[in-house]
Amino acid sequence: MKCVRLLIVDDHPVVREGLRAVFSRFADCQVVGEAQDGGEAVELARSLGPDVALVDMRLPVLDGVGVARALRAEAPRVAVLIISAFRDETGFLRALAAGARGYVLKDAAPEALHQAILECAAGGMPVDPALAPLLLRQSRGEDSVTPRELEVLELLAQGLANKEIAGRLHLAESTVKTHLESIFRKLEAQDRTGAVTAALRKGLVRLTDS
Repeated sequence: MKCVRLLIVDDHPVVREGLRAVFSRFADCQVVGEAQDGGEAVELARSLGPDVALVDMRLPVLDGVGVARALRAEAPRVAVLIISAFRDETGFLRALAAGARGYVLKDAAPEALHQAILECAAGGMPVDPALAPLLLRQSRGEDSVTPRELEVLELLAQGLANKEIAGRLHLAESTVKTHLESIFRKLEAQDRTGAVTAALRKGLVRLTDS
């Protein structure tokens, strides 16, 4: 039986202690490290190489989305599982767009958390049941903005041109244009500025200093 190596990331010591106690009950999970902020999480993930990083959505330095994005670039073999106190549809979509493998809630039963870790390590996508319909709508191609489109939107909000977005996301420039056309339609925007304005209003993206 393979033992899943787990990194726990939360800024509250009592939460980390509780999660460590939960996973100590299961012989197929081993907590190999703990981090108290997003920056430390990225460093430990690089050095320890866990199978799964269980990452709180709200963290100092880098939030869960930032950690997922950084690890996708720097340690892609580490599966990021977001854990949150809130059923936040926008946060959920942003996390998926950044490369997170799944999204669970802190009030989930220990057995459910354990199963989510195993599923994540096996390449699955564990998602809180309340958010599963949103994921289904995404897979059916309905009119909600997709995780990939959210990535394009975030880079658009940073002022990047199509060619730069294509380079960042390793896409063809024509593919970026196709995503933009879909974004404009879904957000009822006429141009790039309108799309960013609508995305900010809906809380789909946030302006950063970068």
